[in-house]
Amino acid sequence: MTNLQENLLGKSKIEQVKIEQISPEDDKRRTLWEFHNDAKLKFGNGRFIEVKEPEAEEKTVLAGHYHDDVEVFYLAKGEIESFVLEDIETKERKTVKSIGQGTKIIIPAGIAHQLVFTKPAILLSFNETPTPDNTTPYEF
Repeated sequence: MTNLQENLLGKSKIEQVKIEQISPEDDKRRTLWEFHNDAKLKFGNGRFIEVKEPEAEEKTVLAGHYHDDVEVFYLAKGEIESFVLEDIETKERKTVKSIGQGTKIIIPAGIAHQLVFTKPAILLSFNETPTPDNTTPYEF
């Protein structure tokens, strides 16, 4: 059991989604954002995602799927206009609006998710197992 799983016992899966602003450590050499520091939560896949400028009056929609393992996002630049979450078993749904740069999001297994952007952004994504082996499409 990971530290994340231990901390979230007794909560619904939607309540287990963790969204937190990360404060950087800054000195004259560099700015460092530490968005993952849990030795029990290992990652087998990491991706750098550049969200492009949507067409006029359009939005960029990413994901629309769930995983059988934990996924961690880190929003390095930009803003997520809305982040839709749904427990695939109970159908409990939650929408989080306006997630800003420097935010870490931890999504438990079995939570479908969809991200909506209106401007360019840079997003880092990590899963415990390689994708697409652990990705199942989900209709919102």
